[in-house]
Amino acid sequence: MKDFILKYFSRLLAVIGCGTLVTACYGVPYEQFSTKVSCTVVDADNGAPIKGIQVRMTMGYRPSAGDNTVQGLVPIDEPVNAYTGQDGKVEEYLTSFREPDCLMIECLDIDGADNGSYVPSSGIYRVEDAGDLEITLENIDE
Repeated sequence: MKDFILKYFSRLLAVIGCGTLVTACYGVPYEQFSTKVSCTVVDADNGAPIKGIQVRMTMGYRPSAGDNTVQGLVPIDEPVNAYTGQDGKVEEYLTSFREPDCLMIECLDIDGADNGSYVPSSGIYRVEDAGDLEITLENIDE
């Protein structure tokens, strides 16, 4: 009986040891969160879509629930840059290993005066609303 217990106990320790070794080498798997961000950048005066706008998206969270300022955002991952097409739209999938509660979007007019000059804009949005955002930019020229 003693040999039987030692035999199975040593096998159990071997299995636990292998599992610990694998976890130590490769880490604990994390749940990955994915969010589809879809936004349209339009002119504030006439609602026309604006092409050539750099849209920088950063997922994050707010330490205090009432802080909706850009400075109150704690970023989770590196920002993702995208550029609006002819229709003024951007669609990107953002992934993170921590569940975000908000999204910061910054819009910069980087193409010069090709389609007008626009004031940079940044804002905080809820992740739930990231599927259909409309961002308006003020035209500098007018």
